[in-house]
Parts: sequence; C-alpha cells; structure tokens
Amino acid sequence: MRKPENVWKELWLKTKLSQIPQWDYGCELVYYILNRANITYSGKKCLETGSGTGRVSLKLGEEGATSILLDTSKEALRFSKIRAQLRKVDADFVAGSILCLPFRSSSLDVVWSEGVLEHFTFKDQRLIISESLRTLKTKGRSSP
Repeated sequence: MRKPENVWKELWLKTKLSQIPQWDYGCELVYYILNRANITYSGKKCLETGSGTGRVSLKLGEEGATSILLDTSKEALRFSKIRAQLRKVDADFVAGSILCLPFRSSSLDVVWSEGVLEHFTFKDQRLIISESLRTLKTKGRSSP
C-alpha cells in the first residue's frame, strides 16, 4: 500500500491551479458544518490539517480567524498561498504531517480536516485524532 503522502504528492504535481474551482459544493458543505458549531472565528486560531488548497480556511481568514493550513504537499501549500494573496487573506502555511502536529499542546481554538482521515489506517486515524485533541485549548473544537 502506498503512503497517503506519496499519493497526494503525485496528485498535486499533476494539478494546475486553474483546474481547482474557487468554491464548490464540497466547500459549501464543510463551511456549513463548521458554522453549525456556532463559533465566532474572529481572533481564533484555526488549523486545517491536510488542507490541500485551503479554500474554506481562507474564508475563515476573511472572517477574522488566524487560519493555519497544514499539508505534506508543498505544491498544495503553494496553491493555497497564491489563493490567499489573491483574496488578501493573511494565513500561515505549514509543511508538516497530520500524524505529528508541529504545534504546542492546548494552543489552538479549532482543529479540523475534510477528506483526509479515510486515506489512513485505523491506527493512524486514532493518532491523527489524538494529535488534533492534544493541540486544542480546553474549550477548543475538533472536527476531524
């Protein structure tokens, strides 16, 4: 079985930014679900793990969140940086693994991912969820 990181790396190297819509039904659905948590994002540190192009995270950034996009793919992060510049959204871009988040414990307000967990073994899924919970503040929210 190929590692998820290698699968995504290959995919992102074949992708052109012009092929990725600015917003689509998937983005709308994730944004709707995140907003069901009744969180005011302004002033909150929000981490999207396995962020890809980070379209929803950039929208949260427009609402005042400090958006942090983490992905193993430098190409995906490059795409998200371009989109952030075009939208004039200040965000942080981190090349790193969802299996070992490079953030202090209890340092984030919201941690979420979409379309990521299903690419990992059950053992790794448990680790990913544990890492997400570790980085959350006591009253933070996790939605992996």
